[in-house]
Amino acid sequence: MHRPDLARTALVLLGITLGLGALEIGLRTAGTIPEVENPLYSFHQSDAALGWIGVPGIRQRFVRDAFDVLIEHTDEGFRKPHPPPPERAPHQVLLLGDSFTWGWGVDPGEVFTDRLQRALGDGVALHNRGVNAFGTSQQLLLQRRALAQRDYDDVVLVFTQNDFTDNLDSKAGRRPYFTVGDDGLVPHNQPPARLMSPVAAFAKRSHALAWIDHRVTGLLGGHAAPDGPATPTSSGAAVASLAVRMNRPPFGGSLVLDYAYPAQALTTPVRLTAV
Repeated sequence: MHRPDLARTALVLLGITLGLGALEIGLRTAGTIPEVENPLYSFHQSDAALGWIGVPGIRQRFVRDAFDVLIEHTDEGFRKPHPPPPERAPHQVLLLGDSFTWGWGVDPGEVFTDRLQRALGDGVALHNRGVNAFGTSQQLLLQRRALAQRDYDDVVLVFTQNDFTDNLDSKAGRRPYFTVGDDGLVPHNQPPARLMSPVAAFAKRSHALAWIDHRVTGLLGGHAAPDGPATPTSSGAAVASLAVRMNRPPFGGSLVLDYAYPAQALTTPVRLTAV
């Protein structure tokens, strides 16, 4: 390449960099909330033991053809609860699960643990530790971490049909999993490969690149992607049913929660049934 060509290339790259920088500053100054359509790579980061975990403190819009919702994470990287669990509740419950528990396609306050927390009141604190695309192997590892940090009265695992395939998909070495051996569980991909490269992770935090990606994706045919719960049909919705067995006061029975995702698919209010 001749020297003039190198100079022109350098000027083009400099112009692109300055343009992206100006767009980044403008979007952040205006308080624009980034709109993204891939939850795994947009809302999560690599974790050396779990494969991935939520990005702490993130605030972005999750946009698909069927919904446009706000996603907020706590400082620990989990879905921000609305309302927050009561700190002094005598009964502490840890909930583990995948995107159904995390809150696929619903706004703050509409995640089923939010609704259940409002129904249960101050006597019970629900700690939602759902992580998008987790298999039960990762939920086991997260449970070990959570129980090492504090005590809980109950642990609830929300199991859905896609967990069967998630437990068989290593995601190219990025998902830790187990097989059953003669002496118990045999670990694989532990430690796992990185969810994405540092450069890709940096790009995912850029408001400017998210803005460009969202609009290019829309021009190319919408915001649909295969990684997520089943899509609701005209006759109903993908329903996650959760049965929580509580043998100690104040329950003395089971609470059964039927909930539909996304929020637009709800045909009836959440039903809480004591049996």
